[in-house]
Amino acid sequence: MEFAGRLVAFLVGFGFLSGAIGFIFMPGMMEPDFSVIPTQVDGLGTLRADLGGAFAGLAIFAFAGMRRAQAHWLLVPLTFVGLYLLIRLGHLAVDGVTPNGIRSTVVEAVLLVLLYGAHRVLSRAQRS
Repeated sequence: MEFAGRLVAFLVGFGFLSGAIGFIFMPGMMEPDFSVIPTQVDGLGTLRADLGGAFAGLAIFAFAGMRRAQAHWLLVPLTFVGLYLLIRLGHLAVDGVTPNGIRSTVVEAVLLVLLYGAHRVLSRAQRS
C-alpha cells in the first residue's frame, strides 16, 4: 500500500511538473487547454511566472511528500488543490457552467482525492 501512495504522489507531482514546464517554456501551447490568452508580452511573463511557478511549487511539494516519513509535505498541494476546487465551484455558481469549467472541476476533484489518499496511506505507513 505504501508503494501505491508513493506512486500516486509521484504521478501527481509529475503532472504538476509537466504543467510547470509547459507554462515556463511553451506558454503558447498551454493557452487553449487553460483558456488563457496573454494580450501583451507581459502576459507571457505572467503565464510563465505565476502559473508555471505555481505548478512547479506544487510539483516540488508532491515529490517531497512521496519520500519516506515526509507525507506532511503533501498537505501543501492538497490545500492548494482544495482551494482551487472551492474557488472553481464559486466561479461556476457565479459565472455559469461551461464544458471547460466542468472539465477543470473534475480534474481538481480527482487530484484532491488522489492527494488525500496518498497522504493518508503514507502518513499511516510512517506511523507504523
